[in-house]
Amino acid sequence: TVFNECLTPQICASIETELDAAVTNLVADDDLDTADGQDFVVFLDNSCGASHMVCSHYLYGIQQIIASLLQRSDTRVAAIQFGAYQHHTKVLVDFSDTELQSDFGRYRKVLSSSAQCTKGGSGETDLLYALELSEEILDDNRNTKFVIVSMCQEASDNICAARSELLQARQIEIYAVNLLSASSTKCADNAILTTDDAQTYLSCLMNDDGHNEICVGEVRSERDMWAFPDILNDCLVPQMFDH
Repeated sequence: TVFNECLTPQICASIETELDAAVTNLVADDDLDTADGQDFVVFLDNSCGASHMVCSHYLYGIQQIIASLLQRSDTRVAAIQFGAYQHHTKVLVDFSDTELQSDFGRYRKVLSSSAQCTKGGSGETDLLYALELSEEILDDNRNTKFVIVSMCQEASDNICAARSELLQARQIEIYAVNLLSASSTKCADNAILTTDDAQTYLSCLMNDDGHNEICVGEVRSERDMWAFPDILNDCLVPQMFDH
């Protein structure tokens, strides 16, 4: 796992403990609105060559997002990891994994053992293939929303083509979380380096009805890299469930 490989295990263990508490608080929160018959696909970025420290923050942020979604009634969450090239893409958790869908503790263990975000860093990202691969797991009888959490960017000409070919045909809503580059991912030529990049990347995939806003994660500190609880509570959750 990321923490077993961490170059600074004491710091990583501290981060793990703090983020454990954050995930627990999210799972225990019964005050949020529910969504019936809703599927989500969360896309994880393994194309940016993140350090173990940055990757640990990223993966625990992903877990907080998934925990927040799974606490709602009749909601399922799949997880797909994308990388620099097609062969890096894989489905980590499918909708058919019913035991995981009803038990976040087990879901989390699967993510901890299989998810990665230290690969890549070559300036290449293939999100488009992951979007296409998702068709294999979608259920036509349920509404579906995509949550894409990016540290690096795919070329806009490639990714914008998905709008008409897949997303519009299935009426899938996109929610983008774009994370500004931490120091150890700046070596990737396609890292999200500026606020302007973070506010515009993947905008071509999103609905034009004014409801969807790109959520931007700013680097705050080594211990609270992108403040995922703030991203969830101030941006992602309100627009997914409050309109």
